[in-house]
Amino acid sequence: MFPVMLRIGVLVCGLALALSGGASSHEGRTEQHAEALLRQAIQAQRNDEFDRASDLLDSAMVLASAENNEALRARVLTLQGSLSMIAGERNQALSQYFNALRIHEQRQDTMGMAEVYNNIGSIHHYEREYAKASWYYQRSLLLRQAKGGRRDMGKIYNNLGSLLEEEGKLDSALHWHQQALAIWRSEGDLGWEAITYSNMAECFLRAAKLDSARSYLEHGLAIRRKLPRKQVVGHILSRLGEVEILDGHPSKGVTYCEEALRIAHDLVVPMEEQAACECLYKAHEAMGRTGPALRYFRRAVELRDSLFSTEQARAITRIEMGHLFEQQQLADSLRSAKGRLQTELAYLAGINRVRNTRNLFIFWSTLVVVAALGLWSRLRYVRRSSKLLQQERDRNQDLLYNILPRSVAHELLQHGRARAREYEQATILFTDFHNFTQFTEQVGAQELVATIDACFSAFDTILERHGVEKIKTVGDAYVAAGGLPEPGRCGAASVVRAAIAMQRFMERHRRDREAEGRPVLSMRIGIHTGPVVAGVVGHRKFAYDIWGDTVNTAARLESCGEVGRVNISEATYALVKDEADLRFIPRGMVHAKGKGELHMYFAEHAVAEPELSTIPGT
Repeated sequence: MFPVMLRIGVLVCGLALALSGGASSHEGRTEQHAEALLRQAIQAQRNDEFDRASDLLDSAMVLASAENNEALRARVLTLQGSLSMIAGERNQALSQYFNALRIHEQRQDTMGMAEVYNNIGSIHHYEREYAKASWYYQRSLLLRQAKGGRRDMGKIYNNLGSLLEEEGKLDSALHWHQQALAIWRSEGDLGWEAITYSNMAECFLRAAKLDSARSYLEHGLAIRRKLPRKQVVGHILSRLGEVEILDGHPSKGVTYCEEALRIAHDLVVPMEEQAACECLYKAHEAMGRTGPALRYFRRAVELRDSLFSTEQARAITRIEMGHLFEQQQLADSLRSAKGRLQTELAYLAGINRVRNTRNLFIFWSTLVVVAALGLWSRLRYVRRSSKLLQQERDRNQDLLYNILPRSVAHELLQHGRARAREYEQATILFTDFHNFTQFTEQVGAQELVATIDACFSAFDTILERHGVEKIKTVGDAYVAAGGLPEPGRCGAASVVRAAIAMQRFMERHRRDREAEGRPVLSMRIGIHTGPVVAGVVGHRKFAYDIWGDTVNTAARLESCGEVGRVNISEATYALVKDEADLRFIPRGMVHAKGKGELHMYFAEHAVAEPELSTIPGT
């Protein structure tokens, strides 16, 4: 049984962070609307209305991005991470927390950084990576000790105590929980006080002091039944059931755990459902009820495998590797910027020397010939330096055009910012390498980077040939779109043809590497058409990005596809079904996580198409 109200504490921390930033005034109706949506989402989370909270946060994110409000985006991302944690999607939560952390770091918001460090630590805590969890918790603690208030310290004390419970250091864990309890009592916060009682009960339960564990749990339950958030009540009931089973009262344990299971079902919280099923399995087994015990055991195992799957653990590792890689890129960019600054300073110093020399020659009018020769020489130097500086500026402009769509880059250069735009119909392409983690374990670092770079370079060439806009790469995922930034630039058919060409390239790559006896990569592709918001985010390291449910649906289509195939949605199929050079294989209704049942189709060429050359250097 994973302890202790950690997930619940993370959610409450996320609510506190969002509320702390909501007091500042904002100009513009759009921004005020976004703030109102955020407040409604916070209230929905408090009332256990998680689906409604998710919809409100999606809307708030679109508006925050349109207004380029980075502070609001970070708060929305933190709350979205909390919802993902409740749903058991820790890989998605980690991605959202890292995105929020990047914004806080750029804004030098130490309290925002402390909150996100605490939340990232909780993810590693769940994954039983205690060293990583401790590292993030300690970073959060240091920041909060410098500027945080008593409530901030109470939250990190709770999590540090929970971590020490997992490591079997019960005395130290109780020490941290007692410090947290003193804070919550002085603040008059009954909700957090009840959570801390549950944490302390876990220590006594692990020490087999059942009477003390029962007393703290019953006290916490009495408090929580008078407050919102049934999820907390369900967690405490599961732990009370565990105490009664260990104390020889399994029938009483059944009563507690059945109520916990009803709450988990009502709120759709997989982690609490798994805890309740495990409790019911133990209770029925202790009572000799083999049938119910087996049924709850199977359900508990099914939920545990889903929540702690190898695939999710690999996804978390991949996201963290991507974050570390981005941090390294940032460091490289800073070194490059420093070099350019030194070049410009040298140029300005040269200009100053020219001016001083010119004034000196004018003053010494008797040396007209010498002055003229010196000025002529210096003027040649200035022109040569100006030419070099212009070349450097041209290179920087070309680099910007390479990073952003040309029309967006032009708007950014002309006005200093590029406003976000809504597109009623865009076709989103989403790819992901299959068994990527296994591939990374079979090749060296240099070969891994060279292979990914070669694949993505080939994809860039294919997209350019079909007129499709590359959006970004995230780890080993590749995202592109048709129909933007100019709505008439390319249609859904061009995106589908580009996707098929990418799969043909990967098939050629696979055959070449198999012939050499080397590990291979394969890929899934998902495509969906619908409305999106697109624009440039941030004030540094500009990135053109897209948001909206259409992007999430394209990602789900990728995960529901098959290796080597192009999986498209019904919306995309409706736009390309009459293309003579394409054919489609209906898949019927396929379940997509978080989206329900969707009509899907495999797309492929009706006739053979020339293949792109294989990856250079492999």
